Amino acid sequence: MFLIGAKRILLNSNMDYITVQMVCGHEIGHDALHREQSKIGMELQKFTLFDIRNETKYEANAFAAHLRIDSEEFA
Repeated sequence: MFLIGAKRILLNSNMDYITVQMVCGHEIGHDALHREQSKIGMELQKFTLFDIRNETKYEANAFAAHLRIDSEEFA
């Protein structure tokens, strides 16, 4: 969840460790890649983490996936 004017990531305590990592990476991806969209009032959307039909969500998910990849796996 991205809140305009606040840099906070809200997590559900029922999430497993991998989901927490993915959600955090996804939201950091939005901040890194789509900060300008939040400034113009993009609507807050819940429960759309894995909606790959949305380009910004897809990009944020790709960012999160890259954070989780162990670089030694590709060495």
